Amino acid sequence: MSRYSGSKSSSSQGSSQFWAGVLVGMVIGAGIAAVFTWYRMKSPSPYLKELPVAEPFKLPTMPERLPSSEPLADSDGKPRFEFYDMLTNMQGDKSYQFSRPVEPKPLKKKPAAKYVPQILQIGSFTAQSDAEKLKANLALVGAEAHIEAANIPNRGVYYRVRLGPYNSDAEMNKMRTFLKQNDISSTPMRVQ
Repeated sequence: MSRYSGSKSSSSQGSSQFWAGVLVGMVIGAGIAAVFTWYRMKSPSPYLKELPVAEPFKLPTMPERLPSSEPLADSDGKPRFEFYDMLTNMQGDKSYQFSRPVEPKPLKKKPAAKYVPQILQIGSFTAQSDAEKLKANLALVGAEAHIEAANIPNRGVYYRVRLGPYNSDAEMNKMRTFLKQNDISSTPMRVQ
């Protein structure tokens, strides 16, 4: 049997030649990129044009004499606009006037609608203890609620947790926003 006489150095030598080639290629590529960049920086760019220097802004001067109120005329002396003459001629002509003058009718003022106070209903429960718990939770967040008992035919007594009454929409909407921020839903209702 023959013995293996090869050495490991030949495979490691091929690997080191590969990495040396990669390193030399990168150095050559970086050098070419540096020379190209230097050349581009030194040469004038074809994409940039020098802009002309703007002259300072001058305000228009007022004419010494205002233009006349006479109609403008063409080069032959005939007025360009003839509606001035037409308007003056129409004033004397009766065919363009209405047969009777139109008088404006007086506007009837409607009385302003009276604001009806509103309340916010937070919940309605069959058990008074549930209504008391919700009222206590509202008190913890800073809202003062009250409980109203309502007898509904064929259903029994319901305990409604309500806030208000509010005398303006802005006041009510402010409270609704506050309740929404505390994850509490509400329903606006008119006071009965």
